[in-house]
Amino acid sequence: MAIPLGSFTGYTPGDGGLLGDMEESWGTYFEELTQSEKLWILSYVTGSITADASEDYDPYDVNDCVNAACERLDELTFGTKLGLAQFLIANL
Repeated sequence: MAIPLGSFTGYTPGDGGLLGDMEESWGTYFEELTQSEKLWILSYVTGSITADASEDYDPYDVNDCVNAACERLDELTFGTKLGLAQFLIANL
């Protein structure tokens, strides 16, 4: 079941701005995007979040075991990686 953008962001249709442009171009549930395009945007969003330290993210607060696990992600299938991404996002 698809969940609208506003459920995650506080965006209300008609608010305008980037989220409004995205919704207008790609649909309420981004249904006009391919899975590849959604993953591309996700990679940019997470890259933007982790680009700089903030009150919500500290790159020095990452345990070595997490880094070691990340280095092994190539052991997982695409579907498993996608499920892992969904799990992590749901549990942030």
